[in-house]
Order: sequence, then C-alpha cells, then structure tokens
Amino acid sequence: MSTFRVDLVAHLSTAVNAYITANPTILRRYWNRRPGTFGGEVPMAYMDNISEQIIILDNGTYQREISTAIVVVDTFADNEQTGARFDIAVDGLVSHLVRNIYASVGGGILALTGYDDTDIEQPATIERPAVLYRATRMTLNGQIQEGRPS
Repeated sequence: MSTFRVDLVAHLSTAVNAYITANPTILRRYWNRRPGTFGGEVPMAYMDNISEQIIILDNGTYQREISTAIVVVDTFADNEQTGARFDIAVDGLVSHLVRNIYASVGGGILALTGYDDTDIEQPATIERPAVLYRATRMTLNGQIQEGRPS
C-alpha cells in the first residue's frame, strides 16, 4: 500500500512550519487543510485539495501524478504597510519552498511550479457578514512510480 498522499501532507507541513518557525511574525499559522475560518492569526497558509491522475504503465508499474497548492491568506488592507506584509509573506514562502520543496517525497518528486493571486470569500454566518480575503495559491506538482497493486 502506498503512503504517497500521507507523505506529501507531512512533507509540506514540515517545510511550511520550518519557515514559520524561522519567521513567526511574517507567516503565523499553517493548516494541513483549509480551516473553517480565516479569522485570528493572519497571514496564514493552508494546503489546498489534492488532485491526482493515475497513468498505468505496461511494465507492472504505474505512475501517479499529484497536484496541490499551498494557499497564503491575509486580510485586505487599506494601508501600504499592512498590504506589503502579505507580499513579504508570499515572497518569503516562495523562496523557502523553491530552496526546500524540490525533494523526494515517499519515493516521488515534488516541485513548486507557479503561483497566482486570488481572492477568497468566507461565507456569511448568522454571527458575521461575508468576508473577502486576499490570497496567493502556490501550485505544487509531484509524481511517483510504484508497483501496480495486486
């Protein structure tokens, strides 16, 4: 049985938390999956959903191709100093991931392949209105070749 997905989550958690440990005032929290709310300590990051394609090969092995993302989230700011805080968090994490994420994960390869700025809306609840957050989605792609399961 493969543990590639479990290894992927653990590897990304270790990498991002190492950055947070070294830079606790730049990026404040990391979640292995999207949290229920972004309130609290921002800027923060989380691992987005995993998508996977399996390509069966003829020689008794198969190749798994996985794509996921690390999403950095912060509040929209009215002043330049707070706005720059988000860009510093994104730039720092991108540099850290480029240096540290291109690595073997459970026998596979993982690499940061790009990033896109976006907005994320936290839906309204009875207690609060909808909130719009600034975000950057850092795309990571990986692959592993394994023996075909029996």
